[in-house]
Amino acid sequence: MKIAMNTEIITQLQKNLTNLRPKQQEEKRLRNEFNQAAQRAVKKRNKINSKVKTLITEAKELQAERNSHNQSVRTYKKKRKDIANELREIKKKVAQSSDEQKINGRKLIDLNKAHDKVHEDVQNEANLAQEKHDLMVEKNTQANKLRIQGNDAHKELRQKKQKADFHHKRYIVISVC
Repeated sequence: MKIAMNTEIITQLQKNLTNLRPKQQEEKRLRNEFNQAAQRAVKKRNKINSKVKTLITEAKELQAERNSHNQSVRTYKKKRKDIANELREIKKKVAQSSDEQKINGRKLIDLNKAHDKVHEDVQNEANLAQEKHDLMVEKNTQANKLRIQGNDAHKELRQKKQKADFHHKRYIVISVC
């Protein structure tokens, strides 16, 4: 009687095991599928993050260039101001002789030319600084958009990983049974 019960139990367990095998295989398939999807999300996120890093580096380089141009603008403005002050001083002076008038006239012409040249330099440097600034802002905007995509890819990765873990736990439970 005891042997007959054991045989019945074994037979029932074998039936149960046969019934569980397809479920076990399905859980394994789903686990593997979600793990692969998670790996794709990791690659996507890493690729995006790499692009973000490159854009940030480019933006920092542009910022340094912009700052350099802005420093040149400040230097040229100071130079222009010094020339303008010198021009005012010469215009204030009353020349005593015709030689002094010729010298002052020549100085005025030279200083006006120098002033115009420095003014042009200020404008050129300011334009270059603005161009670098605009490019820097564009790179930062692109980086911010990509950061959002990277965050989305990371969320996708976490979701796929959770689903893979869920199916792995079910696979283990079925395997232990």
